[in-house]
Amino acid sequence: MKRALVLTAAFLAMGVIGWQVGLAMAERTDDQPTLPDAAKKAVADAFPKGTIDKIEMEKAGVKVYEVDLKVDGKAASILVAPDGTVLKMEIQLASDALPATVKAAVEKETAGAKVLAIEKEEKLAGAKIVKLEKAQIEYEVKMTKDGKTWELEMDADGKVTEKKEAQEEKEEKGQKGDKEEQK
Repeated sequence: MKRALVLTAAFLAMGVIGWQVGLAMAERTDDQPTLPDAAKKAVADAFPKGTIDKIEMEKAGVKVYEVDLKVDGKAASILVAPDGTVLKMEIQLASDALPATVKAAVEKETAGAKVLAIEKEEKLAGAKIVKLEKAQIEYEVKMTKDGKTWELEMDADGKVTEKKEAQEEKEEKGQKGDKEEQK
C-alpha cells in the first residue's frame, strides 16, 4: 500500500513538472522555433527540473532541435528530433559526481591545472548517412526589407519552406546593445 502511494505521488510530481516545462515552452514569445509535442515530452522526460534558455533548429537533411537548459543551476543541452528521439544530452557536473575511474583520470590529467568545467555527454541515437536517389535542391536567399536582414529557404518549386530574420544581424544588435549598456 505504501509503495503504491509513493508511486502515485511520484507520477503526480512528474506530471506537474512536465506540465510546468510544457508551459515554459508554450509561453515563449521570442522567435525561437517551437518544439513539436513529442520533442517537448522528450526534453521534459530527460530534464524534469530543466528551465529552457534557448532552442535552435538545425538542419542537415533532417530537422533536429538543440535545446539549452538550466538544471539545478547547471548548464545542460539536449539534441532531439521532432518525433521525440533524443540523439544526445549534455550536462555540467561537479568532479565529485564522476565515476571513481573517470575522476581519478581527470585528477591525473589536470594535475596543477584549474578545471573550469566538466560535462557529461550521452549519445543515445545516431544518424546513418544514406545516398539519395535524387538530389534534394533547396535555395537560400538573404535579403533586407524594412531595415532588417532576412533569410528565405525555398524548395526546387519555389515554395518558401522557412523565413527568418538573419541570426548575424540579431547577434550584432545584441552585442551593440551590450556595449551600449556597458558605457
